[in-house]
Amino acid sequence: MTLYDLRPNAPRRRARAAHDVLKGLAAAGLCVLAAEPGQVALAQPAIQPKLSLAPKKGHEITFSLRGLTSDIGPPRASLHYRVDNRDCTPMDYQRALGGVRLTQRYRLTASVQTAGEGRFVVRAWDDALVDEDYFGLGRCRWALESVTFSFASAQGARFVAAIAATDLRAEQALNLRYLISDLAAPAGSDPAIFGEAPGFYPDHKPQFTLTIAAKVLGGLE
Repeated sequence: MTLYDLRPNAPRRRARAAHDVLKGLAAAGLCVLAAEPGQVALAQPAIQPKLSLAPKKGHEITFSLRGLTSDIGPPRASLHYRVDNRDCTPMDYQRALGGVRLTQRYRLTASVQTAGEGRFVVRAWDDALVDEDYFGLGRCRWALESVTFSFASAQGARFVAAIAATDLRAEQALNLRYLISDLAAPAGSDPAIFGEAPGFYPDHKPQFTLTIAAKVLGGLE
Protein backbone atom coordinates (compact mmCIF):
# COMPACT_ATOMS: atom_id res chain seq x y z
CA MET A 1 0.00 0.00 0.00
CA THR A 2 1.27 3.45 -0.88
CA LEU A 3 1.96 5.49 2.25
CA TYR A 4 1.87 8.84 0.52
CA ASP A 5 2.39 10.49 -2.83
CA LEU A 6 3.03 14.00 -4.14
CA ARG A 7 0.05 15.99 -5.38
CA PRO A 8 -0.17 19.82 -5.24
CA ASN A 9 -3.84 20.06 -4.28
CA ALA A 10 -3.89 22.10 -1.09
CA PRO A 11 -7.32 23.55 -0.31
CA ARG A 12 -7.97 27.24 -0.04
CA ARG A 13 -10.18 28.37 2.82
CA ARG A 14 -13.13 30.53 3.65
CA ALA A 15 -12.08 33.63 5.62
CA ARG A 16 -13.53 33.01 9.09
CA ALA A 17 -12.24 34.36 12.40
CA ALA A 18 -12.64 30.98 14.11
CA HIS A 19 -9.78 29.60 12.02
CA ASP A 20 -7.17 32.34 12.47
CA VAL A 21 -5.20 29.95 14.68
CA LEU A 22 -4.92 27.53 11.75
CA LYS A 23 -3.74 30.14 9.26
CA GLY A 24 -0.61 28.87 7.62
CA LEU A 25 -1.02 25.30 8.90
CA ALA A 26 -2.59 24.24 5.62
CA ALA A 27 0.25 25.66 3.53
CA ALA A 28 0.93 23.58 0.44
CA GLY A 29 4.24 22.45 -1.00
CA LEU A 30 7.45 24.43 -0.61
CA CYS A 31 7.29 27.97 0.68
CA VAL A 32 10.25 29.02 -1.47
CA LEU A 33 9.58 29.99 -5.08
CA ALA A 34 12.05 29.73 -7.94
CA ALA A 35 13.32 32.96 -9.45
CA GLU A 36 11.73 34.07 -12.72
CA PRO A 37 13.91 34.73 -15.79
CA GLY A 38 15.90 37.94 -15.38
CA GLN A 39 15.67 37.92 -11.58
CA VAL A 40 18.59 37.46 -9.20
CA ALA A 41 18.64 33.89 -7.87
CA LEU A 42 17.51 33.67 -4.26
CA ALA A 43 19.71 32.29 -1.50
CA GLN A 44 17.19 29.61 -0.55
CA PRO A 45 16.38 27.45 -3.59
CA ALA A 46 13.50 24.99 -3.51
CA ILE A 47 14.46 21.61 -2.08
CA GLN A 48 13.08 18.13 -2.74
CA PRO A 49 13.03 16.03 0.45
CA LYS A 50 13.51 12.28 0.28
CA LEU A 51 10.72 10.05 1.56
CA SER A 52 11.38 7.55 4.35
CA LEU A 53 10.75 4.00 3.19
CA ALA A 54 10.03 2.80 6.73
CA PRO A 55 8.50 5.51 8.95
CA LYS A 56 8.24 4.47 12.59
CA LYS A 57 6.35 7.22 14.45
CA GLY A 58 2.95 8.49 13.45
CA HIS A 59 -0.75 8.80 14.04
CA GLU A 60 -3.88 6.98 12.92
CA ILE A 61 -6.69 9.49 12.39
CA THR A 62 -10.34 8.52 12.02
CA PHE A 63 -12.72 11.00 10.37
CA SER A 64 -16.41 10.24 10.99
CA LEU A 65 -19.20 12.08 9.14
CA ARG A 66 -22.72 12.14 10.60
CA GLY A 67 -25.90 13.82 9.47
CA LEU A 68 -25.11 14.10 5.76
CA THR A 69 -28.20 14.50 3.60
CA SER A 70 -26.50 13.78 0.25
CA ASP A 71 -23.58 11.81 -1.14
CA ILE A 72 -20.01 13.12 -1.19
CA GLY A 73 -17.07 12.34 -3.43
CA PRO A 74 -13.98 10.41 -2.33
CA PRO A 75 -12.22 12.33 0.50
CA ARG A 76 -8.61 13.47 0.26
CA ALA A 77 -5.97 14.07 2.91
CA SER A 78 -2.72 16.06 2.95
CA LEU A 79 0.18 15.95 5.41
CA HIS A 80 1.98 19.26 5.98
CA TYR A 81 5.59 19.43 7.19
CA ARG A 82 8.03 22.21 8.07
CA VAL A 83 11.73 22.46 8.91
CA ASP A 84 11.92 23.07 12.66
CA ASN A 85 15.48 24.46 12.79
CA ARG A 86 15.73 27.44 10.43
CA ASP A 87 19.43 27.87 11.18
CA CYS A 88 20.06 25.04 8.70
CA THR A 89 18.99 27.39 5.87
CA PRO A 90 21.05 30.33 4.54
CA MET A 91 20.17 33.97 5.01
CA ASP A 92 18.18 35.25 2.03
CA TYR A 93 18.97 38.91 1.38
CA GLN A 94 16.65 39.11 -1.63
CA ARG A 95 13.53 38.45 0.45
CA ALA A 96 13.91 41.14 3.09
CA LEU A 97 16.16 44.04 4.07
CA GLY A 98 18.89 42.68 6.32
CA GLY A 99 18.13 39.12 5.26
CA VAL A 100 15.74 36.45 6.49
CA ARG A 101 15.78 32.70 7.02
CA LEU A 102 12.59 31.31 5.50
CA THR A 103 10.87 28.25 6.91
CA GLN A 104 10.91 25.43 4.40
CA ARG A 105 7.58 23.61 4.10
CA TYR A 106 6.50 20.53 2.20
CA ARG A 107 3.27 18.63 1.60
CA LEU A 108 2.41 15.01 0.93
CA THR A 109 -0.89 13.51 -0.16
CA ALA A 110 -1.90 10.64 2.13
CA SER A 111 -3.98 7.57 1.37
CA VAL A 112 -7.56 7.66 2.71
CA GLN A 113 -9.01 4.26 3.71
CA THR A 114 -12.76 3.64 4.04
CA ALA A 115 -13.63 2.12 7.44
CA GLY A 116 -17.42 1.83 7.22
CA GLU A 117 -20.23 4.15 6.20
CA GLY A 118 -19.12 7.74 6.76
CA ARG A 119 -15.83 6.67 8.40
CA PHE A 120 -12.37 7.18 6.91
CA VAL A 121 -8.87 6.51 8.24
CA VAL A 122 -5.64 8.38 7.44
CA ARG A 123 -2.14 7.63 8.69
CA ALA A 124 0.16 10.60 9.23
CA TRP A 125 3.84 9.86 9.91
CA ASP A 126 6.05 12.22 11.92
CA ASP A 127 9.17 10.87 10.21
CA ALA A 128 7.89 10.60 6.63
CA LEU A 129 10.63 12.95 5.35
CA VAL A 130 14.36 12.23 5.66
CA ASP A 131 16.38 14.88 7.52
CA GLU A 132 19.25 16.15 5.38
CA ASP A 133 21.89 18.88 5.09
CA TYR A 134 20.65 20.82 2.06
CA PHE A 135 22.79 23.96 2.32
CA GLY A 136 25.99 22.90 4.09
CA LEU A 137 24.78 24.48 7.35
CA GLY A 138 23.77 21.33 9.20
CA ARG A 139 20.98 18.80 9.00
CA CYS A 140 17.46 20.23 8.50
CA ARG A 141 14.92 18.50 10.73
CA TRP A 142 11.44 17.95 9.27
CA ALA A 143 8.41 17.94 11.59
CA LEU A 144 4.75 17.19 10.94
CA GLU A 145 2.83 20.46 11.25
CA SER A 146 -0.78 19.56 10.43
CA VAL A 147 -3.13 17.29 8.52
CA THR A 148 -5.97 18.45 6.29
CA PHE A 149 -8.97 16.34 5.27
CA SER A 150 -11.23 17.46 2.42
CA PHE A 151 -14.31 16.22 0.60
CA ALA A 152 -16.82 17.57 -1.91
CA SER A 153 -20.60 17.42 -2.27
CA ALA A 154 -22.32 16.13 -5.38
CA GLN A 155 -22.71 19.76 -6.49
CA GLY A 156 -18.97 20.37 -6.08
CA ALA A 157 -18.90 22.42 -2.85
CA ARG A 158 -15.57 21.73 -1.09
CA PHE A 159 -15.32 21.10 2.67
CA VAL A 160 -12.09 21.07 4.68
CA ALA A 161 -10.98 20.13 8.18
CA ALA A 162 -7.53 20.82 9.62
CA ILE A 163 -5.96 19.28 12.71
CA ALA A 164 -2.69 20.50 14.17
CA ALA A 165 0.10 18.04 14.97
CA THR A 166 -0.01 19.12 18.62
CA ASP A 167 -3.62 17.85 18.83
CA LEU A 168 -2.61 14.61 17.15
CA ARG A 169 0.18 13.99 19.67
CA ALA A 170 -2.23 14.71 22.54
CA GLU A 171 -4.80 12.38 20.91
CA GLN A 172 -7.19 15.31 21.09
CA ALA A 173 -10.62 14.62 19.57
CA LEU A 174 -12.27 17.36 17.54
CA ASN A 175 -15.92 17.89 16.64
CA LEU A 176 -16.62 20.19 13.71
CA ARG A 177 -19.92 21.48 12.31
CA TYR A 178 -20.92 22.29 8.73
CA LEU A 179 -24.18 23.66 7.35
CA ILE A 180 -26.45 21.29 5.45
CA SER A 181 -27.31 24.19 3.14
CA ASP A 182 -23.66 24.42 2.03
CA LEU A 183 -23.94 20.94 0.48
CA ALA A 184 -26.04 22.47 -2.28
CA ALA A 185 -23.58 25.27 -3.03
CA PRO A 186 -22.33 25.10 -6.64
CA ALA A 187 -18.70 24.29 -7.38
CA GLY A 188 -16.44 27.34 -7.24
CA SER A 189 -18.86 29.46 -5.21
CA ASP A 190 -16.43 29.41 -2.26
CA PRO A 191 -12.77 28.24 -2.33
CA ALA A 192 -13.31 25.98 0.69
CA ILE A 193 -15.66 25.66 3.63
CA PHE A 194 -13.94 24.93 6.95
CA GLY A 195 -15.65 23.22 9.86
CA GLU A 196 -16.62 25.25 12.92
CA ALA A 197 -16.72 24.46 16.62
CA PRO A 198 -20.05 23.43 18.19
CA GLY A 199 -22.17 26.50 18.91
CA PHE A 200 -20.75 28.59 16.07
CA TYR A 201 -23.88 28.15 13.95
CA PRO A 202 -27.38 28.87 15.35
CA ASP A 203 -29.18 25.72 16.49
CA HIS A 204 -32.07 26.30 14.09
CA LYS A 205 -29.77 25.89 11.07
CA PRO A 206 -29.48 22.21 10.03
CA GLN A 207 -25.91 20.94 10.39
CA PHE A 208 -23.80 17.84 9.83
CA THR A 209 -20.83 16.78 11.95
CA LEU A 210 -17.26 15.67 11.36
CA THR A 211 -15.64 13.97 14.35
CA ILE A 212 -11.86 13.56 14.31
CA ALA A 213 -10.18 11.03 16.61
CA ALA A 214 -6.45 10.26 16.67
CA LYS A 215 -4.23 7.66 18.25
CA VAL A 216 -0.45 7.43 18.31
CA LEU A 217 1.21 4.72 16.25
CA GLY A 218 4.54 3.22 17.25
CA GLY A 219 5.36 1.78 13.84
CA LEU A 220 4.16 0.06 10.73
CA GLU A 221 1.90 -2.96 11.05
